[in-house]
Amino acid sequence: DGDIWLAAFYLIGVLVAGIGARRCRHRKDLLMVGAAVAAVQAATVPLAIILGGSTVYSEIPIVLAFAIFSGGLVAAFAMLLLPLFEYVFNEVTDVRLIELATGDHPLLKQLALNSPGTYHHSVMIANLSEAAAEAIDANALKCRVMALYHDIGKSVRPVYFAENQREGNIHDGLPPELSARIIFAHITEGIELARAHRLGRPVIEAVTQHQGTTLLRIFHQRALARAPKEGREVKEADYRYPGPKPMTRESGILMLGDSVEAATRALKDPSPAELRERVGKIIAEKMTDGQLADCPLTIADLTRIEEAFARVLVMGVYHSRIEYPAANLRQASASGGQIDKDGNGDRNSNSPRGLADRAS
Repeated sequence: DGDIWLAAFYLIGVLVAGIGARRCRHRKDLLMVGAAVAAVQAATVPLAIILGGSTVYSEIPIVLAFAIFSGGLVAAFAMLLLPLFEYVFNEVTDVRLIELATGDHPLLKQLALNSPGTYHHSVMIANLSEAAAEAIDANALKCRVMALYHDIGKSVRPVYFAENQREGNIHDGLPPELSARIIFAHITEGIELARAHRLGRPVIEAVTQHQGTTLLRIFHQRALARAPKEGREVKEADYRYPGPKPMTRESGILMLGDSVEAATRALKDPSPAELRERVGKIIAEKMTDGQLADCPLTIADLTRIEEAFARVLVMGVYHSRIEYPAANLRQASASGGQIDKDGNGDRNSNSPRGLADRAS
C-alpha cells in the first residue's frame, strides 16, 4: 500500500548510499555509509508517514527503529557481497584497487622476478602518476594501480626490453619489423594476463592505452635506413602501437608518466632545469602527435601534471646527495671502535661519547 512518499523514502536512502560509497577506500568506510543511510532514513520516516496521510502516529517509533536497523543491515550485506559482485561482474572498486596496489599479487611478484627493470620502471611511473592525479583531482589510487600493472606483458619475454638488458641489445641482430612485432606483443600478452587474473577494466585500459598509437621511432628509422638497400616500402602505420589512444584522465596521465620516466632515465646527472625542460618537451610531443586528443585533459590539467612530474623527479628521484670522503669514514670507524670499548674489551653502548662519535 505504498505511495509516492514511500518511494521518496527509498530513493533518498539509495542516493545517500550511492554518493557515500563512491570513494570507499577501506571496509570500515562501508560501515560509515550504512550509518549515513540509517540517519537519513530515520529523519525521513516521520515526513513520509505524515505526508502520506497516515494518522497512526504510534507507528513512527517502530518504523523509525526498522529504518535505523536497515542502514546497518545494508552495510553488513555490502561488506559480505562486495567481493562476490566484484568477481562476478569483473568490476573494480576502490577497496579492490587497494588490494591490487599492495604489491603481493602473483603477477607483480612474477614481474619483479622475471623483469626487475620493468618492475622498477613501473614503480617509478606509479609514483609520478599518483602525484599528477592528486594535482588535478583525478583518481590517484586508480592511477597507481594502472601504472603498476601496465607492463605485465613484458614478463613473458623480458630480455627483449631495454630496461631488462644487461649485456648488449638483442634487437641489434634482428630486422626492425620483427623487433616492432615483438614489442607490440607485450600489449596482447598483457591483456591475456589481465583477463586470466580478472584484474578488471582499469588494468586492461592501462595495458591497451598507455602507448596509444605512438610511433616506435627507433625501429622505424632503422627500417627507413635499410629500405633503399632492400627495395622495400616502409609504412609508418606498421611501426605504430595498435592503440587505442588514452580515453580517460587516468590513462592520459599514465601515458605521460611512462614517456617522462623513460626519457629522463636516459639523462646522466641531470640538473633540475634539464629535468623540467625534458618533461615539458615530452608532454608537448604527445600533444603534437595527437595522443591526448581522446582524453578529457585540459591545458590547465597538463600544466599541473608537468609541475607534479618535475617536483617528483627533482625532489624524489634525482635529488642531490652528500658524498662522504672514504678516508674520513675509515678514520671515524676506527676511532668509534676504540671509543665504544670499555676496559674489559666490551662495547660501551651507554657511553654518550661512544654514541656521538660512532660512525653512521
